[in-house]
Amino acid sequence: QYYWYDERGKKIKCTAPQYVDFVMSSVQKLVTDEDVFPTKYGKEFPNSFESLVKKICKYLFHVLAHIYSSHFKETLALELHGHLNTLYTHFILFIREFNLVDLKETTIMDDLTERQKSLESTPKASLSPLNALNPVVNQLYKQFFVFHPVS
Repeated sequence: QYYWYDERGKKIKCTAPQYVDFVMSSVQKLVTDEDVFPTKYGKEFPNSFESLVKKICKYLFHVLAHIYSSHFKETLALELHGHLNTLYTHFILFIREFNLVDLKETTIMDDLTERQKSLESTPKASLSPLNALNPVVNQLYKQFFVFHPVS
């Protein structure tokens, strides 16, 4: 179950696709707002710029965590897992370098982060994408979802 806070601060219950749409729409609105991300020489960034960037990064992290927890098998089938892993690794390095997302917010993905770090020194020929990340993905499934047997 996901929740989004609208512009008035009202908490809205939503599905994962709705949440992702809210995130992407909100991020696009912010990054195209000339008052938030000025493109004209001499125009000042707002005092709230840092908090807005942190908010954007936190929401984008939620989307990445959702993709891993709910759609990783599809990324494997489409052979997009390498791109997803690269995006995730770069994103984590960036947000940690500039302290953009609270560490306690990202702990849910620490196993994957550590796995990605260990893969950097592993020869590519010895890795099967499914075998390399499957324990992490299975753990994410367990953390995010309660499974009900199909009768």
